[in-house]
Amino acid sequence: MKKYKTEWKNIIIFLIILVSFTPLINNVVKAFSLVFIFLLSVFKVKKIQNGNMMILSTALLLLISPAIIDVIRIGNPSNISVLNFYFPFSFLFGFIIYQRYTLQEYLKISEKIIFVLALFSLIGVIIYTFMPQIVFQMPQYVNKHTSHRTAFIFNILTIGNHIVARNAGIAWEPGAFQFLLNLGLFSYLKYTKPKIIKILIYSIAIIATKSTVGLSIFALIIIWKLIINQENKKIKLVAIFAVLLSLGSVLDIARYHLDYKLNPDVTGFDVRISPMLNAIDYGKNYIFGIGNSNYDQMYSQLNIGSYDSYTQVFLRYGYFLLLFIISRLIKIVRNDLILGAIIIGTFFGQSIWFFPFITPFYFLREERRV
Repeated sequence: MKKYKTEWKNIIIFLIILVSFTPLINNVVKAFSLVFIFLLSVFKVKKIQNGNMMILSTALLLLISPAIIDVIRIGNPSNISVLNFYFPFSFLFGFIIYQRYTLQEYLKISEKIIFVLALFSLIGVIIYTFMPQIVFQMPQYVNKHTSHRTAFIFNILTIGNHIVARNAGIAWEPGAFQFLLNLGLFSYLKYTKPKIIKILIYSIAIIATKSTVGLSIFALIIIWKLIINQENKKIKLVAIFAVLLSLGSVLDIARYHLDYKLNPDVTGFDVRISPMLNAIDYGKNYIFGIGNSNYDQMYSQLNIGSYDSYTQVFLRYGYFLLLFIISRLIKIVRNDLILGAIIIGTFFGQSIWFFPFITPFYFLREERRV
């Protein structure tokens, strides 16, 4: 019976990760999957942790109140964004998942799943590096105006006949996949006696994403967990050697991003920074945000489709929800600095603040539950 329960918990977290990060499942299927997981989980909740109802109530109030304003403002029911319903549900979903898992259990199960995904992703890295001709024989799909090839267990971004040689794994882009990989590595080092081979697999997969944020978080994990706080001298020496060995490649990747993404004189910089600045400038006049419905109608013409979570929250819901999110992130940092850094850092590059895999962390408290 215990084994059966464990298997179900593993399946549930796998589905949450899949629904959150894969672009291959349409939104209708994702919605039904989340409702199924929610109903399956809600009846298993026997006790609600002290204080969590207050956190949930605050979150729902800050999500539903602006949604009501948005509905009144938009007028036409056919133009009302479904996100007005999805975002509150995702927080309610996170609250229920929080009740079912301890932080340790949630992260340990996630790590096992993420490691398998990391192995699959390296198959993709091998293929686009050494057998690129195979890539264009794979099924093609379009996600957010970008073209991809997929083997279902990994995705490869392509531009015309050009392969973007970055590890995206099961996600829609490398910057999102690095979050899973770094969280997996962090969880592995935190809760188990580490083995060098597994650390190397995670390291190669993370470096292959070539994500600026991902590499920064990875460096923090390696320095903090494997060099400063590592008791095993052999692993510490291997970590130092690996850092020195890969320093050249990491610096090349960092230089590329500085030249083509963070340089104000190039197009890539403007593509990323302009929507963020526009979102801040436009949203600052709306204390409760412009609303999801208005956002859907105006984001393209106003160029406010920012890539980060913070300006998305600010623009859609205004000042109060942003302050709430920041307060919950501070709570995560107080619980574990590295875990907080992984989430906060990724939020700067990805609008994933509402993902079902993410929202359980908002309910993290001193008793270390998620």
